Parts: sequence; C-alpha cells; structure tokens
Amino acid sequence: MNIDKKVYAYCTAQSYKIDGLYDFLQDKYKISLVRDVIVVESDNKNLAFIFSYGVCVLWNFDYESEKRLLEHLLKFTTKPIDEHIVEHFAYHIDDKVSLSIKHDIIILPQNSTLFCLALSHALAQSIKLSWFETSIAKVIQQTSYISESMANDGKIPLSRKEIAKERGRIFSEKSKILLQYDLLDTPEFIWEHPELEIFYLNFARYFEVKPRVELLNKKFEILQEIMEMLADELNHQHSSMLEWIIIILILIEIVLVFFH
Repeated sequence: MNIDKKVYAYCTAQSYKIDGLYDFLQDKYKISLVRDVIVVESDNKNLAFIFSYGVCVLWNFDYESEKRLLEHLLKFTTKPIDEHIVEHFAYHIDDKVSLSIKHDIIILPQNSTLFCLALSHALAQSIKLSWFETSIAKVIQQTSYISESMANDGKIPLSRKEIAKERGRIFSEKSKILLQYDLLDTPEFIWEHPELEIFYLNFARYFEVKPRVELLNKKFEILQEIMEMLADELNHQHSSMLEWIIIILILIEIVLVFFH
C-alpha cells in the first residue's frame, strides 16, 4: 500500500474575515461555501477547507500550492498567531475498508468533498483546541507565582494597581478563548448530514477532543480561583487602607482634643 498523500492542518489566527476572503479567492480557485467554511478545489482536484476560527485544512496540496494559499489567508487574518500550530497525517484511499487511523496514517474509504469536510471539522477543532491549551497553559504558568506566594507568605506581593492589571490580563485571555469556545461543539454541518456523523465522531474520538475539553474546563477553574484570590487580596488591601485611614483620623481627633 503506497502512502503518498498528506493532510495538513494549520492554526494561523484567532479568526479569518470569511466574506472578504471568499470574494478574494473566487478569482483564483474553484470555491464554494458550506455554512461558514470555504471549500477550495485546486487545479488537480485536491481540497482545502478554511474555517472562520483561524484554521485551514489542506488535503494533498503540494508545497507551492499550500504556501500560496496560506499567503492569501494572511491578508484576511484577524489577530494572527505568532507561532503557527501545525498537524499533519499521511492518508490513503481504500474503498474496501472503513475509516481508520493507525500510527498517524488515515485510511479513507472515500474522498468526496463532504466526507473530507466532516473529517476536517474534527481535525480543525483539534488543532484549535491545541491553541486554547497552549494559551491557557501560558497564562497559568505566568500567574503561578500568585498561588505560590499565597501558600508561602499568605499574601500577594503586588500593589493594588498591579493586581488590577493582572486581573485584567487574565480576564482578557480567558475571554479570548471563551468567545470561540462553542466551536468545539458538534458542527451544524454534521447535524445536516447525519450519514457523516459516525466518521466525524470517530475522528474526534481519535483526537480525544472531548476529554481535552474537559481538562481545559478544569484549567479554567484554576484561572477562576486565581482571579478570586486576586479579588480577595484587592478587597483586603482596600479594607486595610480604610482601617488605617480611620485609625489616623481618630488619632488626629485625639490630638486636637488634647491640645484644646
């Protein structure tokens, strides 16, 4: 069996401007729109699927064609990702077998556009999930000193202004992920094509999408706890400041009474 085809998935941005990108690509490729996914067919009948949430999946594109399409995407990118996330697999078409994946080699029973789109949805979700995982892990790592300081000293070594900035940064990162979190649900395209659901689910299961989402939720809980610690510290600092103000005012009043 010859394994001579490759499928590549790229996460290059937080999102793509799909409407403008669709108009731009019309003059260069044979394209169509399936819900909010742009389907690109190259001159040699290979397929690419461009997802609005910043992911592109390419089936058997040669290097130059792949490079050219990715360059086009850059023009319609919203908040590009500094380090692109890439996954790739070898695949082979064999109409005598059912869909299977072994040792990162995909065996396809067919390669119709809708069939490949169903699989691409799972692959795109997996690679976007990788970006979520990387982003939230980075935030947790950057804020780990907060919980360590609380455990060792019982306080956070930050001023009120620094705490407010830290809370804002964590909230911003968290919101950035939550705004796109629903893309990890089963795509509406699959509900419209129930005959493809089993293939999509098998692919999603291989990429462990569901357990990874559950783990991501646990990491969100960690971030929430960190934000609550910061809020408590902020309130504590505010209360302490008020207490000192009251003490100082009382002392001033005592001094004034004494001298009168």
